[in-house]
This record gives sequence, C-alpha cells and structure tokens, in this order.
Amino acid sequence: MLIQLKNKESDIVNKSKQKNFFFRKQAALLLIGALMAGLLPMGTGMKSWATEQPTLRNPRILKTTQEVAPGSVRKELKNPTTENGITTWDCIWFGNYWQEDINGDGKADKNDEKTPIKWRVLSVEGDDVFLLADKNLDVQRYNDTDTDVTWETCTMRSWLNGYGAEINKDGKDYSNNNFLNNAFSLDEQSAIKPTNVVNNDNPEYGTEGGNDTSDKVYLLSIDEVTNLEYGFDSSEDYTNIRQAVNTAYTAVGGEIGNSGMSWFGSTEGRWWLRSPGDYSNNASVVYGDGGIASSGDYVYDSYDGVRPALHLNLSSIPNWSYAGTVPSDDVSEWDCIWFGNYWQEDTNGDGKADKNDEKTPIKWRVLSVEGDDVFLLADKNLDVQRYNDTDTDVTWETCTMRSWLNGYRAEMNKDGKDYSNNNFLNNAFSLDEQSAIKPTNVVNNDNPEYGTEGGNDTSDKVYLLSIDEVTNLEYGFDSSRDYYAENRTALNTIFVKWRGAWTSQSEEYEGNGYWWLRSPGYNSNLASSVDFSGLDDMFGRSVDDFLIVVRPALHLNLSSASGCQYAGIVNSDGKVEEIEAPAPSVIPSPIEPGNTQKPQETIVPETSSQPGDPSVVPSTQQPDPSATPDPGITSGSGKAAVGKVLALKLKQKKGIVTASWKKTIGVKGYQICYSTSKKWKNKKQKLIKKNKAVIKNLKKKKTYYFRVRAYRLEGTKKVYGAWSGVKKIKIKK
Repeated sequence: MLIQLKNKESDIVNKSKQKNFFFRKQAALLLIGALMAGLLPMGTGMKSWATEQPTLRNPRILKTTQEVAPGSVRKELKNPTTENGITTWDCIWFGNYWQEDINGDGKADKNDEKTPIKWRVLSVEGDDVFLLADKNLDVQRYNDTDTDVTWETCTMRSWLNGYGAEINKDGKDYSNNNFLNNAFSLDEQSAIKPTNVVNNDNPEYGTEGGNDTSDKVYLLSIDEVTNLEYGFDSSEDYTNIRQAVNTAYTAVGGEIGNSGMSWFGSTEGRWWLRSPGDYSNNASVVYGDGGIASSGDYVYDSYDGVRPALHLNLSSIPNWSYAGTVPSDDVSEWDCIWFGNYWQEDTNGDGKADKNDEKTPIKWRVLSVEGDDVFLLADKNLDVQRYNDTDTDVTWETCTMRSWLNGYRAEMNKDGKDYSNNNFLNNAFSLDEQSAIKPTNVVNNDNPEYGTEGGNDTSDKVYLLSIDEVTNLEYGFDSSRDYYAENRTALNTIFVKWRGAWTSQSEEYEGNGYWWLRSPGYNSNLASSVDFSGLDDMFGRSVDDFLIVVRPALHLNLSSASGCQYAGIVNSDGKVEEIEAPAPSVIPSPIEPGNTQKPQETIVPETSSQPGDPSVVPSTQQPDPSATPDPGITSGSGKAAVGKVLALKLKQKKGIVTASWKKTIGVKGYQICYSTSKKWKNKKQKLIKKNKAVIKNLKKKKTYYFRVRAYRLEGTKKVYGAWSGVKKIKIKK
C-alpha cells in the first residue's frame, strides 16, 4: 500500500511531464477582555465566547473575478501581474460567440444567441494587445484525419482563419464556416492584426514544428504557455494558472458535437496548443489541471477544446470594452479557534512524537457560523485510524471509525469493537468541552460518481466530511472533484507521522497526507478520501487501509463552550497568522488507559510552521528552530508603525545566497523568508539583527524566492511590517 501511495504521488507530481491577511487582527492584543481570557486556563470555566472573543466569520474567497459587464467602459490595459503565486490578468470584451443556453431549451448550441467573448490580456505594447480567450470556446480536432501535420498544414488553422482547401493537408474548405467569421464582424476582423506565428520544434522530443505562418487567429505554443511575462508558470507541471473553463457550448461538444465531452465531469477542460507532440500525428495540449502534455494527443482526438489567441489593434476598433480582471486562483480564508487538546508534537524532546508527550491545543477551521452554532474542521490531520478495522462492506453508520471518534460501544459497529474507554472524543476534550459539542444529523448520501449506497443518516458529535461537503464553495472548498485543490490539502502532525501515516515528500506538497471522507467509494469496502494534492478521490481506498489519516469535524455551541479561544486565520495559499492559545493549568482531557503521561503544569502550543520532517519514517533529529516562523503578533497598527523593507538584492557564489537590503529605521530586527514555491509552501524563515543574511545548503538547479520584513517589539511580542518585494534567484550547478 505504501508503494502504491508513493507511486501515486510520483504519478501526480510528474503527470504534466508525461501527459501533461492580509490577516485581519482583532486589535493589537485582541482587546483587554481577550487578553484576560488568555490568562485563564482552558477548560476551567471561561466565560462564553460572545463576551470574550472576536466575532467569527464564514470562509471568504479573497481573490475573485472582478467582472465589468459589456458596455462602453474603457480603461488603460495592463500586463499580467503576479503576487504570492497568483496571476491577475486584465480582460476585455471583443466579438461574440455561442457560449450559453440563452433560449432556455436546456442545451447550448447554435440555436442560442451569441454572447460577448471575454479575452485575457497577455501583453500590451502601445496599441497592440495580445489576447487569449478566457475560456475554451469550442471543440475542434487539431486535424480532421489521422495524418502527419504541422501547424501550417493542419485543419485547425484553416478553421480558425477561414482558409480554403489548398491551405491544409486534408484539402478541406473552411471559407464559409469558420471561427473568424462566426465570432467577429468585418470591422472587428479588420482590427485583428496578422501575426508572424513562430512554429518551433517540440522542446522535449524535437518533433518538427514546420514553417512559420502568418495568421489572424491561432493557438498558443509550449513556449508561450510557459512564458512568465504572459502570467504563466515556467514549468510544465500542472497549475491552475493554465486551467481553462469550458463554456456550456464547449461542454456539450461544440462545433463537432462530441457528446463525450461531458464524461470528464469537470468545468475545467483540456485545450490544444499548436506545438507538435512526440510524433507528427500528435499535437501538444494543456490538460484540465493546467499541466502541459508535450507528448500530446492524436491530432484527430475530439476531446480537446479550442482556446484561441490573437493580436488586436486597439486604436482601430471601437467594439471592445473593459471586462475587469481574472485571477489564476481563488484563495480561501478561514477563521480558526483553539478547542480541545491532543497529542501532536514532540514536547518532551525525546526525538519522537507519541503518547508520552504532552497534548497541545487543537486548531480548528471555521467552515460556517450560524448564530451560536459553529461548524469546525481540524486544521491538520490529527491521528491515524482505519475507516474500518477489517476489510468488510460497511457504511458510515456501521464502520469502526465512527465508533472510535465518538466512543461508541461494540453494538454500534459491524466489527463489534468497543471504543467506550479509548476514543477520540474522550482523549481530545474535557467533559465540559464535550457538553458544548452538538450532536449533528449526519446525512450520508450515496457516492455521486458510482452510486454506492451511503447508508442511513446518523446522529454524531464527531464525524468526517463527505464528498458533498469538501466540494462546497460556502465552506471555502473548490467545487471541482477531478482536479487538485489547495484548499482541501492538510498537513499531518508530527504525531501522525510517527504513528506511520503516509506523508508526502514531494517539494510541492511536503508534509501533506491523505485524509478519510465518510462517503463510500466505488464499492462498499472502499471509502472516499482526499489525497495529498487536494484531489477528491471518489473511487476510494480499502476501508482497512492503515496509512490514511483522520481530520475530524464537529459542530460547537459557542454560547456554552468553555476553553476555546480565537486562533487567527489560515489561508489556502499557505499563509498562517496565529494567535497563541492560553496555557492550561492541567490537561483537560482524560488520559488514555496505559499512557504514562502525567498532568502537566503548562502547555506551550506549536507555532504556525509546518512540520520540519516530511519523511514517512521520522528522523530523531530535531527541527532547526531558526527555520520556523516566529509566533509573534502582527497587528494592523503595528504594520503601519514598522517600515517596509526596501531594495532587496540577491547574490550567489558556489550555491550560497547573500541577501541584503536597506536598513529600516526604528526596528529591532528582520525576518527573511525563502522557498522554492511562489506560493511560499514549505518556506523557511530566519530572524536576524542586521540587514544582511547568508543562506546556505540550497538545492542546485532550483529557483528560490526571497522576501524580507522588519519587526519591532511590544513587550515580548514581535510586531511585523509589510513584506518586501519578492526576488528570485536560480541556484547554479
């Protein structure tokens, strides 16, 4: 099983090569009342949340499409901008095409009215604007027959531009029925500039790209969809930056009427590139997850969409208007609270995280707030447990997982196992805390893909999320089921790793684990899960799999909850702003039978850093404290009072990077952050006093991103300023 999981990780990470908050603080010290609450022990009769804590909010989407309706609005257009791994494109409305079901007959086809086409601005040079369709606009084969072709000789080029039979190898005439005439008026066509289309060979396989051409409408190449200046990622790996949504017209087959387009079950679709594939009868494509398949699909495949590109002369055309902006990704933001305690970290310093360590406060993400009812999901994966103890056909109602989470007796699960003395509920929460957890009517729907029976609904205090819930936008999740989503990924605690859970070692997803859902899989002896990349795995894994982990969910009554406190904010792009939990005078949860742990005087909660050791078999070496984020508070007023670091410069010599910047007046020191990820995943951070830092042990041939911020002290708390601009540097051989 471990080998299978490793292979799956390798397949996903390499898939594209083959086939492809600000943190809103609640006042500098969370109000005097919150400070007082912080001095009280957890689980010892704290007042209700409403009188002591900030108002909790539902999840927010921070980066959303800002669309301006078609009309007369004009605006100076900008080149794409990238910040924290999110690219934002200006957009315009230009031309019209069949896209949606306008006449209400239940299908989008050529009987519907055309609607304005939105285009993303890839570059602006004076009056010349380079545009790419925001969505996949149609379905068309790269070439109508299985033939060795280049961009110059394929039927796709002829169809896009309305060329006659002599232009393509199949001898097919598109002069009367083509994209150009169907999408643009004659005036609009006159403003589209003929472009010298450069047709390079395939960069990986060397397949001949053919002669350069001159076209008004064309497809992007591999070189263009890896061009940072156009807002794309420079690697061919899968990324939401290259993802494209199918229009309703495209989703039902478009021009060639391929009804099989709907089989893929996702709004994101594949789209052709003009570059050749590994052979001359293949053409490269971008898959729905944004990865580039430079080996390509057969040129006559009918499952790839068309995402046209063109150059427009803005000064010669009145029929365009500003359409707003489109980001490459939506960032989910959740409020968090501390509630309960569980084994999570190596607190006794013996080099391993086990039940001899102290329990530390559990952080929960707020999925919804309705009055005093708060729906919570554990921020991290908290334990390792089989969905069912034996390989048996079960539902959520009859599995051992449900019994273990809630402390049910033997009659409640199919295996007849008694969990009344050893269970998650008792080990994580005091009796007072348990009384504030609301029994929930848990709806157990059938598997939406395979129809496997979900079983009877249940009433539980602690449970797992379902497929429907982890695709619910209102909870901050992505609605797609077929592609990875960062807002569904979860880190394993160190305790979980030590218990043997599979943990990702890939650079992009280091520290993440697979976590169970309560929904059934393909069969009744399989249960669905979320994998390390955030993919909703509806096929499922064997219910007795011992490598999958537990990420519990529950509903809490805030008005009666003692021992919980605001924990800050978590973003799906990896940003964490954490408010420390109060230190309990005693451990509030019962001690598991057989555990030698004694009640502790204090518990110091972990910082917001990710686990230091990503391996499946943890090392006994302790993480370097200098490489973890500082837990200090950054208040809104504090940021204003601390100057932004300016003039960051990077130099390297023999793999060692020296970072320097201008001194910031009136600060105590600086925090430097660096990562191989533009989204700052698995980042490392160090505190330094001077305006210079030397960073060693960087990986060769890797590109690193750097940023710096200054801080001052308020008592013992660090108050940070804004981050500097981001600089990157590639480590030489």
